[in-house]
Amino acid sequence: MRRAAESVAVYYGRFPVRRTRVSVTQSEDDDESIHGTTWGDIDGFQGVSRMPLGAAVSETDLEADWTMTHELVHMGIASLADEHH
Repeated sequence: MRRAAESVAVYYGRFPVRRTRVSVTQSEDDDESIHGTTWGDIDGFQGVSRMPLGAAVSETDLEADWTMTHELVHMGIASLADEHH
């Protein structure tokens, strides 16, 4: 997560929001799936990301995956209306 956040900060010139929440959970899938969803302006957080990981996801899988970086980039535009996504 730290590497993804630092990469996004470099991309935007700073991290795109001041207050964020990221929830990483294990999904019910027994595979190596890594998914993410990001929203804006929820419960006082400018960006909220949810990352369910399959039970078989390893540290090596996470190091090679770009999903966290992708979701954190969305925080820069998380509050756009749906028709603009």
